[in-house]
Amino acid sequence: MKETEPYAGIHEPIDTVLATISHLKSNPAYDLILLNIQLADVKVKVQKLLVFYTEDKEVLLLTHDNKHYIIPYSVEELSAKLDPKLYFRVNRHYIISAEAISKVHNYFNFKLKVELSADPKLEIIVSRTKTTAFKLWMNGETV
Repeated sequence: MKETEPYAGIHEPIDTVLATISHLKSNPAYDLILLNIQLADVKVKVQKLLVFYTEDKEVLLLTHDNKHYIIPYSVEELSAKLDPKLYFRVNRHYIISAEAISKVHNYFNFKLKVELSADPKLEIIVSRTKTTAFKLWMNGETV
């Protein structure tokens, strides 16, 4: 009787896992973000930030205390680096945290309108293509 190697088929999944782990190590999520406040660089925990958005070709962030700061990252960079459990990219211009949301309304053409607790003047519309994923994210489900 010929014995088969007991772990013959296990190497491929392990290689896949190792490749994923090395990718995560080289691409860590942001824990801190560097802000320039009154000519001084200050590190702020990302979890304390509510919204990242673009305005006049600059990327800004909104904090819990309703302050807006310009940051040196693109929305694409932030979208790739921020924890998807904490932040959701609702459209091309906005990435929001669940803590920032006070109300969500149905909007025209199957879109959603999000009202923020910190700055109700910001009008955030969830694009039609992201509405289902946004609702899943709000319910704590993986997207």
